[in-house]
Amino acid sequence: MESQVARYAKYERDIKCLIVASGIWPHYEKHPHVLRKLLSFCSAFCSGSTFYCIVAFCFKYATNINIFTSCLGLMIGFFTTFIKISFLEFGILRQIVILSMHQEDLQSLNEGVSKSFEDNLKLPANQPHLLYHFPTFSRFFYLYAYSVGISFVFLASTPLSIMLRYGKYVRMYPQLMPFAYEPEYLFMFSTICFIHQGGPVHWAIFGFEMFTGFYLWSVTIGVDSIFGLYALHMVGQLRLLGSRFQNLKSSSNYDKELGECVRSHIQLMKSRHKLQRVFGFLAIWLAVTCAIALCSQVFQALHMRNTTPVRALYLFGHWFIKIVQAYSYSWYGNIIAVESDLCLNSMYYSQWPGSGDKRFMTDVLIILSQKPLVFRAKQLMELRLDMFLKLVRMMPKSRKFNKYVNGKAILLLVQIGPGMKFLAGRNAKETIDIATMFHAVIAQTLGHQDRFYHIFMVMELELAKYKSYARHVISRLIFAGLWPESNPTIKRMLSFVTFTSTLTVMVTAINFGIHNASNVILLTKGIGLASGFSSVFSKALMLPLHQEDIVFLKKRLTTKFMSDMETIEYRAELLSSVHVFSAFVNMHEAMMAFAMSMYCFVPLYVLFKHGTYMRTYPCLYPFAYTPGGLVHWLIYALEVAGAISVWTITVGADCGFLMYALELCGEFKILARKFTELKAGDDYKKKLKECIERHHLIIEAKNRLEDAYGIIAIWLALSGAFLLCSLIFQITE
Repeated sequence: MESQVARYAKYERDIKCLIVASGIWPHYEKHPHVLRKLLSFCSAFCSGSTFYCIVAFCFKYATNINIFTSCLGLMIGFFTTFIKISFLEFGILRQIVILSMHQEDLQSLNEGVSKSFEDNLKLPANQPHLLYHFPTFSRFFYLYAYSVGISFVFLASTPLSIMLRYGKYVRMYPQLMPFAYEPEYLFMFSTICFIHQGGPVHWAIFGFEMFTGFYLWSVTIGVDSIFGLYALHMVGQLRLLGSRFQNLKSSSNYDKELGECVRSHIQLMKSRHKLQRVFGFLAIWLAVTCAIALCSQVFQALHMRNTTPVRALYLFGHWFIKIVQAYSYSWYGNIIAVESDLCLNSMYYSQWPGSGDKRFMTDVLIILSQKPLVFRAKQLMELRLDMFLKLVRMMPKSRKFNKYVNGKAILLLVQIGPGMKFLAGRNAKETIDIATMFHAVIAQTLGHQDRFYHIFMVMELELAKYKSYARHVISRLIFAGLWPESNPTIKRMLSFVTFTSTLTVMVTAINFGIHNASNVILLTKGIGLASGFSSVFSKALMLPLHQEDIVFLKKRLTTKFMSDMETIEYRAELLSSVHVFSAFVNMHEAMMAFAMSMYCFVPLYVLFKHGTYMRTYPCLYPFAYTPGGLVHWLIYALEVAGAISVWTITVGADCGFLMYALELCGEFKILARKFTELKAGDDYKKKLKECIERHHLIIEAKNRLEDAYGIIAIWLALSGAFLLCSLIFQITE
């Protein structure tokens, strides 16, 4: 652990150097108070004045949306830098928002959780707990620092390269100066560049821009990473506290050890509160500005007429920085909440069983009842990984946006935005569910006179929908030869057809891609199709190997689910989500049927329309045959069987997983209801035993579901990503 401790010391030193250089590190002993104030004033003045000049530039070109969006990201970056300096140093415009001096909060964090972390780190036994997550924090910091640094070097070198190559002078940032100055001209004497009249003004502005860029880098990296440093200290202390909870036992030192644990947890609660006060507004501001910056970058990517490598690299760099910034903030808040929850739960694993100490048991219950430490930004937003997903999803997805997409723009998005998700049908009009309309008619007819009958009819409709959904899924699995309780002979025949057809198409598609490796378009067609069929083949291979798990789920989970369905008052909880699952099955099956039918009917259409024979898929067989002959049509029949297998296996396996997920969700809701209904009485033990048995069944069913679908899910993620990339590439080309 010595090397890890040394790396941590370097990590902490690098972060503090950036903060000290910006003048916002409180009570730095090597800096006089006047020098710290001067540094903070310089950083605030540089970022604020550059922000003003960029805003002036934006107002001047507000009618040109392309120019406006090109400088929007830098404008947000400099204003965010100004806010960070002002917020940490001066309390973010106290005349408008009444807040205390956050320098005191930073100093309190330094003297509280950070000091405790440093003291505990001196003990070798504590180091594995304290530095458990340090490698991840360190990677975030250096990746972020190098990314922003490279972006700054790119911006600084652009004016110099343009000057040397074209003899023109441009500004480092898109900004409009509040005064006029003559542009300079370049002339050469030997190998030395000289500047004509007005040179000092241009180079003074360039030096100021370099100075401003340094503060943009130091403040951005320093402030965001100091939040990560405090998060690391809290997470380390939480893991150490969890180990102390777990080692508690009934002894003469129990009171002293528990008191130390409680004081440590109270200190962490206070630190969380101060961390929220310092970084709460910044987290909200980051969520808003990152979404705006990402949208502006996507807009620029879609409206570039000439996609140059330099421009694409700049857009990718800016996009990558914003993604890393948003993800790091989300991850910092999320890891605090996760480790806090684990810390409290570790009290359950202390040595209280068999101790006979009632006070010890009471203390365990008290600790377990505490809420985990969740970072809430100004009580408006929880800092979790969900925030990062929302930021990415806020990027445009509408049809008006998509109509701008051309071939080059899509190719650029594939290069710079692999994290973007285009969700089909997000803005479609909502459809009215027939069952919902029927429920409304019943309610209007019956009024309030026979409410029980109305609820009963509604639940009967939902139950019929679930039974139809289950029959639908099982029939597809039977047709694919994957259902364990079907006729053995028919099952073997169907499974043989499924295996043969999917394996043949997969192998011949790979063969097609290999033989056309020199043509990247044909290569992606063959390998993309092979990856899709490999996903289907994995389902056809894994489900028969886990027949016992499927039988267990059918006999235990489904049977329990249907027995609970006989109780009328349970049906509302059990069937609350069946309409969502049923709609997904119908949509999934319709889309798969349409896709496979297109594959099958296109060769027939081409034959009757043009008299040309073609294969259903881009496949290459290892033997020669005459188009239109018997072998040709036998291969076509095999390909059609493969298409049907893809349809039945995909719908059956995917929706079978959802069927068991629906049953698990329903059983969880019934278990929660039974827990809430528990009360002291003669049948308390019986009811508690029933709850425990139900929970054991749920756990076992979850484990069986993981065993059956675990590898399928992993392979689906990999093959799906590869297939999507190949399809996007084919579209762009």
